[in-house]
Amino acid sequence: MMISYYIAIIALGAIVGSFANVVAYRLNSGRQILTGRSKCDSCAEELSPFTLIPIVSFLVLRGRCQMCGSKIGVSHFLAEIVLAALFGAAFYIHGFGIELVLSLIFLTLLSSIVIYDLRHTIIPNVLVYPLIVVGGAMAYISGDIYTPIAASAMALFFGLIWLFSKGRAMGFGDAKLVLALALFVGYPLAITGFMLSFWIGAVISVALLVIYGKRRTMSNEVPFAPYLAIGFLCAYLLQLNLLPSVFF
Repeated sequence: MMISYYIAIIALGAIVGSFANVVAYRLNSGRQILTGRSKCDSCAEELSPFTLIPIVSFLVLRGRCQMCGSKIGVSHFLAEIVLAALFGAAFYIHGFGIELVLSLIFLTLLSSIVIYDLRHTIIPNVLVYPLIVVGGAMAYISGDIYTPIAASAMALFFGLIWLFSKGRAMGFGDAKLVLALALFVGYPLAITGFMLSFWIGAVISVALLVIYGKRRTMSNEVPFAPYLAIGFLCAYLLQLNLLPSVFF
């Protein structure tokens, strides 16, 4: 019976992953998010019901449009795979309950934010403010008094970087995002997520420097939101607490 629950949650994650990708692509584009049929970006033909089946349709069609044969962006497929896995992991951590519902909402919003930030290098308020609310709800349920303190300190740190660099080193949206993430994962996991974000960012930055060298341009840069998401999600999914090993 438990296996069937996992299958249902993972399938839901794949479906929601497709929706999260649509939100990121249609937001601020003038297109309706909740209405209107999905269309091929190349030929503008409406997609058939089969092509809307998450993961399966991409694999069967080998990543190409059924009508015109043009390549479909792999981000659609990755969003479905990643969110399916994250939904399954959230169910493993929380089981059934309000924490699971909040986690699934949080992961969906976070996915749209990361995709949007990768495309436009900006974190939209319409997504990050609800993320803060959901993160705050998780913090309230946990009842840990250190979580809001740690989250506020991290947001202040990012806000000061934004202020003194005049937005060149970091956007103010990152301060809002780290607040939401820290509230969601809670203390002390938020400390681990915070450290991992910078470590991952450093590793990827060095890798990009090695790959592109002097040819490196703004198009090669990765905004900080994906680093934050990966770092905090690693702490959340692995329940990883590096605090004792760092200070003792």
